[in-house]
Amino acid sequence: MVTLFAALLYLSAFSQNNLQDEFIIDEYCGNVYDIHSGDIDGDGIKDLLTMHFSYIQSYKGIGNNQFGVPLKLIDIGYSSTTKIFLNDFDADGHLDILCQVGNDLRLYPNDGNGNFSDFSIVLSMSDCVFYLEDIYGDGDIDVIAEKLEYFWGWEYYEYDLYFYENNGDGSLAGPQLILSSNEYTSSHLNFNDADGDGDMDFTIVVYNFQYWQQEYHLAINTGRSFDIYSLDDFPGYNNGTAIPVDFNGDGDIDVLAHDSEGNTIVIENDGNSNFNGSYVISDQFYKNIQVFDVDNDEDCDIIYCSGDTCYWAVNDGYGNFDASIIILEDVIQTYPLNPDDDFDLDLFGNYRNKTVCFENKANLPPFTFDFDLCDNDSIYFAEEWIHTGGIYYDSLLSINGQDSIIVYNITSLSSPPEFAISGATEVMLNSIETYSVPENVEVGYTWQVEYGNIISHPSDNSITVQWSNSNIVGSIQVVSEFIETNGCSHKTSIIVTVGDNAVNEINNSNISVYPNPCDEWVFIKTDKALTCTIYNLQMKQLIQTEESGINISHLTNGVYLISLQDKTNKTVYQGKLVKRSW
Repeated sequence: MVTLFAALLYLSAFSQNNLQDEFIIDEYCGNVYDIHSGDIDGDGIKDLLTMHFSYIQSYKGIGNNQFGVPLKLIDIGYSSTTKIFLNDFDADGHLDILCQVGNDLRLYPNDGNGNFSDFSIVLSMSDCVFYLEDIYGDGDIDVIAEKLEYFWGWEYYEYDLYFYENNGDGSLAGPQLILSSNEYTSSHLNFNDADGDGDMDFTIVVYNFQYWQQEYHLAINTGRSFDIYSLDDFPGYNNGTAIPVDFNGDGDIDVLAHDSEGNTIVIENDGNSNFNGSYVISDQFYKNIQVFDVDNDEDCDIIYCSGDTCYWAVNDGYGNFDASIIILEDVIQTYPLNPDDDFDLDLFGNYRNKTVCFENKANLPPFTFDFDLCDNDSIYFAEEWIHTGGIYYDSLLSINGQDSIIVYNITSLSSPPEFAISGATEVMLNSIETYSVPENVEVGYTWQVEYGNIISHPSDNSITVQWSNSNIVGSIQVVSEFIETNGCSHKTSIIVTVGDNAVNEINNSNISVYPNPCDEWVFIKTDKALTCTIYNLQMKQLIQTEESGINISHLTNGVYLISLQDKTNKTVYQGKLVKRSW
């Protein structure tokens, strides 16, 4: 019941729009071409940066997606790009700004307080577009340069794609040629860690002037190089795009793209990097696509625009998108960011000359805990004791009103078989006795004796004990543990009366008192209402209760008498209870 309820609660996010709370960042900002967030002034709160036609603007972060007044940060003059990048490029601990101006990739260093000095040129290349991403997942932002030259008179194009790796200090190694052709006239790249391995894969979208069609290539990152796959069976649509994705969670990189008819499709990877099949997500031409997990259900959704309205296409976990929810209207581009560091990505956008944020109210991501559970043990979760392996769910409400799913992934392990200790349980003062347990070559035995001394080990599964010279109740505890497998154990014990310490015992097969010996708690298992009384050996009453769980942590170590009476005050059980802090 717990598992089913939590699973239904977890899936309920599909039925609601999580992106409803709108915050206006700037009402009169004009057109915005790019938005980034990061702590540029070192106060621990992320700020907001926006790219405009000829300058970069900042908004000081206050917290909770609230920002201060706009401040013109950098005047870059005319720029051939509308993209900025925010990264600690020179590895000095401060976020720098990089952007392309003309043929140059500029670096504006940050002094740590959000002040940016005069730029230096990182890379210069004619007829080129620069892309900046942390390609290998090492924390350093790398550069991919896309160079396209046209040779007039020869009606000839030369397309080259180069990779420059950041050495970790802002210097670049390379170039490494990724792709070269004399058939491509235009191109753009899309990056995504589709397979979740920590490095960036990307698609190369080109226009082939020889065949007058859009074509797609997929670059799968192998860790130090790229495997390039041409998706020749799937010619694209004019102005179409392609993005590496894994919508169905099978670990294979597929491609979200537009086909030649303008449909939005997924080109499927068969698991061996063969791309022979596809399926249609929508007959609409999705524009300005963003791919990320909107609702924290561990699959990728799609944010896209159609006309001047942006939508959220909800992934059902299997790569199907049956529902699209309107997010906002009169906008053509969105930017997923997380300036409030709250486990989900919020959406920022620019419309009607305003910069706005739509707060994501997705449930928190599930918190998964892995446990190994021996089959003679139990764990308390979701208000019940769990004794067997499996996946268990619970739902908790966080302090900000979001649901958080707790997942216990429990693996059941075999324990050693139960066993008994053989030997005398009533002995004379100073007597020497031998005790044994069954021989088992798969387990090791650990012996612990109270009020007696182990004087020899006749075998691996036996001991010889000399008991005390005082009237007292001793005990022997033995723990068996697997030697070479999972470490599970089984524990058993016996009580030994030394000298004259007898108790008139009354046993009852319908009543169980456990554990005995015990430490802080003793429990009574019975199907009847009973009164429990605990005495010391001088018959002084110490505890009387009708509870089935009795806290005896305040008692000193020793032997006690436990007596159980029914409603008629008849004693139905009586025996020794050994209190011992192990």
